Amino acid sequence: MSRLHRFRADLLALLAILLLALLWFAPVLLPGLTRATLLPYDNLYTFEPWQSLQPGLIPHNNLLSDLVLQNAVWKQHIRETLAAGEIPLWNPKSFTGIPFLAGGQASTFYPLNILFYVLPLEVAYGWFTALQVAIAGACMYVFGRVLRLRVLAALFGAVVYMFSGFLVVSVVFTMFVAAVPWLPLVLAVIEYIVRKQEEKGNRSFQPIPYVAAGAAVIGLVVLAGHPELIYYTLIVAGAYTFVRLIAAYFRIRRQSQQPSPFVRILKLAGWLLTMAVAGVALGAVQLIPLVELLPLNFREGSASLEQVLGWAWPSRHVLTFALPNIFGNPSHHQWFDIWARTWTPATVNALGETNHTIFWGIKNYVEGGNYLGIATWLLAGVALIAAVQVLWKRRSEIGDSRLGDREIERLGDAQAAANLQSPISQSPNRSISSLPTFFFASLAMLSLLFAFGTPLYALLYYGLPGWSQLHSPFRWVFPFTLSMAALGAIGLNVVLAWMERGARGEGRGEDKKRGRQGEGDSPIPNLQSPSSHSPTLPIAQSLTALLAFAGLAALLAVLASLFAPDPFVAFGERIVDGSDLAQMAFDGGRMFWSYQAANLAHFGVMSLLVGMLVWWGTRGEGKRGRGGEGESTISNLQSP
Repeated sequence: MSRLHRFRADLLALLAILLLALLWFAPVLLPGLTRATLLPYDNLYTFEPWQSLQPGLIPHNNLLSDLVLQNAVWKQHIRETLAAGEIPLWNPKSFTGIPFLAGGQASTFYPLNILFYVLPLEVAYGWFTALQVAIAGACMYVFGRVLRLRVLAALFGAVVYMFSGFLVVSVVFTMFVAAVPWLPLVLAVIEYIVRKQEEKGNRSFQPIPYVAAGAAVIGLVVLAGHPELIYYTLIVAGAYTFVRLIAAYFRIRRQSQQPSPFVRILKLAGWLLTMAVAGVALGAVQLIPLVELLPLNFREGSASLEQVLGWAWPSRHVLTFALPNIFGNPSHHQWFDIWARTWTPATVNALGETNHTIFWGIKNYVEGGNYLGIATWLLAGVALIAAVQVLWKRRSEIGDSRLGDREIERLGDAQAAANLQSPISQSPNRSISSLPTFFFASLAMLSLLFAFGTPLYALLYYGLPGWSQLHSPFRWVFPFTLSMAALGAIGLNVVLAWMERGARGEGRGEDKKRGRQGEGDSPIPNLQSPSSHSPTLPIAQSLTALLAFAGLAALLAVLASLFAPDPFVAFGERIVDGSDLAQMAFDGGRMFWSYQAANLAHFGVMSLLVGMLVWWGTRGEGKRGRGGEGESTISNLQSP
């Protein structure tokens, strides 16, 4: 019972993640009652012979046709083949027959796919998607806790990841929803194994249970059957392993008086490599046929680097990070006229052609889905600023006061002893490293460079085996989403620490009192001198103010257009007249501005709200910083 009590906060957070996923997909969990399903059957009426039955029907989202034309057919084929007592090796219904199991994307052996084999497809798709989204959140939460983040911060990262634009627009592709959730858990296992070795120093460590757990998770990714996502998972996990092993080597060498830990780190690398190989082996039943099929597919050598870069995100797509629907949405068939205050169906475009969908993007909406929320960007900035402060301060302290790493670790242990932690994040060394922040910031930047098709993508195209078959630079949104979710969680952890310290009212008097009592009496040491006051908080508050002012400006622009529409309608006319794609989506400037006004209002409200909340969270710390000497950002990153 006491063990459950120690895990209570984590169990409640995981329960909240599950409930959020179930609530989000509630309309499609019981289609018999709600008459709603994830399967877009209405899209069938755009093809004969169904079109003749409903000639005027407009599909809700024509972009989802693959789900009912392809994925659902795959699942039905598996059901029929298994019912006949056979393994679905071959698909005789396409062309003159094609390999089926080897293709992988039907996820035939993925464990949760059993839902498709025992439930009606209309029911199975809803439950499969809801549970996989919940798994994505749970894996991200566990990773956050392993990084020693507070419960609320880890929960924030989980929500960002599970409801990210990338994952939400991909729910119609079950192989995506099956593979994407597991990467954070793979990283959590790697982090836990390396940290265990750091705690043991140069002593022997055999992480067999953790290696087995990590191998099982990697095996699930392989069984999901999407070769591209397997590649991404292994690349990111390999990069994280490489960085953590280097950091562990230097950390153990500083802490230990024994010989160089190179051999110990090399053995640990062997364990982690064993984990990866064992994980791939667990998915061999799916991977071996897939590898055999890959050289025979048409993608081999079918596109040059220039063509592949042409399929990357265009530069204007950067606007969708703040305004996800600025280029429309394939499910939008009407627009709100802000002057007439009525919903108006889309019927005709500026060219006089019939048009029922408002979309003028270069990339289709699924390939371009990348929205992460305004708060995530702000908190990621806070995390990066705080990490730079940690690095700068740590170096200045070592240079000025010769405070060694052993003393820093001792002070970190003192803080840990004063905090009640979940066992999920407990370890003798409690001080959070800035390494994850720099790693994920670097990964996010690299992911964007690849996704936008910069020349750097040539390193992948020519340097990695089989990468020339992957014609989708935009899929780097996967590691980008993971990185931003992690950075947002770390940033919230910093803000929560500021709020806690501000609530304690630790001013100059308390700082001096702690100084007289000595470092050992305080769980949060004052490592910062008055002359080296941290710039972290003022910079974070400046970012917060800029975001709030940007939101306010957007709201004022929308408000101004209500009373003086002519300049805004004229602006819309210029955009429509200057863009062939806009001419195909809008009938004129009035429609364009009304549609974009809703997007601006959403951005304005969220930016203003997020800015005010973060400002409120840092207000108490700002007062405390003006009244006292300040504390180390190292302490800010500690989790309670």
